[in-house]
Amino acid sequence: PPLCQPPGCSGVGTWTKGALDFATDIIVETQADHPGDLEPGDERWYGLMVITDGAWTDQVGFPQLFPPEQNPAISAANLFDNLDVPTYVVAVAEAANLEFANELAEAGGTGEAIGAENPQAVVDAVGGIIEEIKDAVIIPECIEGLPRLMVILDASSSMLDVGDMHGMMGETGWDKAREALAGVGDDSLFQVPVPEVGEDKVLEDLVHLGMIVFGSPGEEKVS
Repeated sequence: PPLCQPPGCSGVGTWTKGALDFATDIIVETQADHPGDLEPGDERWYGLMVITDGAWTDQVGFPQLFPPEQNPAISAANLFDNLDVPTYVVAVAEAANLEFANELAEAGGTGEAIGAENPQAVVDAVGGIIEEIKDAVIIPECIEGLPRLMVILDASSSMLDVGDMHGMMGETGWDKAREALAGVGDDSLFQVPVPEVGEDKVLEDLVHLGMIVFGSPGEEKVS
């Protein structure tokens, strides 16, 4: 059962710091397994993309934006300052206008969050980040070690709601994120052509992709 119980809350909370710490452990483990990723001049690029529709919580899921030690900006700053790993933030629906998202992006070295209040805006936001990564990493350097990109996707209960009601299929934050990341057939974001590298090259051929979904402790899934 979700840890967040009445009064005051229901469903699964948005334990964003837990997800970032989980991703940090994966990055550290990966770099230990592949020391060549850290060779000067041949460093492999690592990055995180957080997609969320709600303010962060602690492990219990309530209240929001408390306590201070569970602020995910702490983990994002550690990743950027000590591991040189940036954190991009896509704030979906209601989260698009919340300051916590900008705080997280700033701590992660990417300036500010990208607000996405409708499905097309989510697609555009994620696509813009991918283009930035492509232009900064893949095209100029053309390194042998492909960049590693981890997507951290909010899987809290609110991602299935529209306002205070359970959303219809295709209208929820979860549907919007899925459309942005996967699309249908050739519309998949990671099927975007990269003609600068090769006529038949698409983005998924040029990066290593991973994804974490997060909500409450123990619900993390890695693919």
